[in-house]
Amino acid sequence: MSKGKKYTLETLLPLNVSYDYDHTLTQEDVDMVNSLVEAIENTRSDSIPKVGDRIAYVRDDGSYHSRALIERKIDGYFRICTAPCIPFVWIKENEISLDVSGGPFCHADIEGLRFTGWIEADFKKWGHCGPTVNGTVSFKARVPLWSYIESSHK
Repeated sequence: MSKGKKYTLETLLPLNVSYDYDHTLTQEDVDMVNSLVEAIENTRSDSIPKVGDRIAYVRDDGSYHSRALIERKIDGYFRICTAPCIPFVWIKENEISLDVSGGPFCHADIEGLRFTGWIEADFKKWGHCGPTVNGTVSFKARVPLWSYIESSHK
């Protein structure tokens, strides 16, 4: 498939069986997902951490979170969700924005993040039926994985 056309109805369906049962997965849903995947993947970098990237995060108490999420940027810090549920994603001013539940939330110094590789990360957005029960379409996009250790950045 060409870049930006990651999914077809057939390849998106396994991630959205329940959604398809309740609302029928459509080409409109596939097109929306492919636009989001393209926007996410085309704005990723192995040198600049961004909202939506994942972090292998070690807290001061020794707890390890293998897929923490950069939820938003605030001044010289990132707000991190260490145990996120699948985040809602949308495009705002040519960047992705997220709404995520989970937690706990903490802050990480941008300069303390180190690139470690690439992973497939989960995202979701309301489908063609809008905000309704079981109305989200789930998908994956390739994002950087960073590492961060709290105690080394105080």
